[in-house]
Amino acid sequence: MLLAMAADIAALNDVAVTVALCEAVHGELTSMPGVDIICVKGVDEVSFVTSVLRHGPFSDVLPIAPETGGVLATLVREFRSHGQHVIAAAEDTILLGSDKWQMFQFLQQHRVATIPTKLVTEHTDGDFAETYVIKPIDGAGCESVKRLTHDEFVTYRMQNSCCSDVIVQPFIAGQSYSVGLIGQGADAPPLILPVATQDVEWSVTTPHYRGGSIPASLPKDSHVHLKDLLSQLLKFVTVDSGYVGIDLLRPANLKDGEWLITEINPRLCTSYIGYRQATTFNLARYLLGNRRLEPIEWKAGPVDFSCESTNYSGYN
Repeated sequence: MLLAMAADIAALNDVAVTVALCEAVHGELTSMPGVDIICVKGVDEVSFVTSVLRHGPFSDVLPIAPETGGVLATLVREFRSHGQHVIAAAEDTILLGSDKWQMFQFLQQHRVATIPTKLVTEHTDGDFAETYVIKPIDGAGCESVKRLTHDEFVTYRMQNSCCSDVIVQPFIAGQSYSVGLIGQGADAPPLILPVATQDVEWSVTTPHYRGGSIPASLPKDSHVHLKDLLSQLLKFVTVDSGYVGIDLLRPANLKDGEWLITEINPRLCTSYIGYRQATTFNLARYLLGNRRLEPIEWKAGPVDFSCESTNYSGYN
């Protein structure tokens, strides 16, 4: 994601790109055409921001970081407190997407379809079916997600009786999808990108996200229902800047066209790699918030993409 975004911004006219990397990963990327790479020392998010701004100020800052442990929220807040224009969602949206328990309660309150959810510490037998999924409240991607049988879950709960930062959900068979949103300012709706199919493979208890394809092949009524669901969500969730990914599930045992929201990812997602391959347009121009740009044209597709893609030099 980082390399793809840096390449796209560097391809724009009259734009200079600086990529700031922490010491832990700086050695993995020493050079990139048209990009100034700096190594930033900092033991936490606050000192990282302070170190980055010694090389600035910058016209725009685009943090690429996980929401785990409040890292993304803290980075965005710190950059904004120094007067930097940050290409990221509103703080409320970042905080909502950084807490799966809070997100479930929010979606339920606003009657937006999602997966039934409980805290592990509050779950009682009979709440869900025989197969369970546990997730850390602030996890990113498939990190620490597990699928457990009833007996395995009972054992887990006994061993983690005080674990208040893990949620449990029923395992629902179906196909996973995602939709990317690009903010276009406070007084404009976000761009809604084509639906992407997610390739999620379960190896017994653990899911692995392999990539996907764009656009997803769906019946017409499914698109209609999804549009209605996203319209309902965007009444309550602000996407005025940056990239936000919405993860969805279309359950196998429901009628065509019905959807459940599974995640709100308030950051650049892997699907960006697929979106940039599915168009000849430079999506970075739209991420920078220029609303006078022409509508994006998409390839007929489908275009497959992988998490391990290394094609960052341009457009296919």
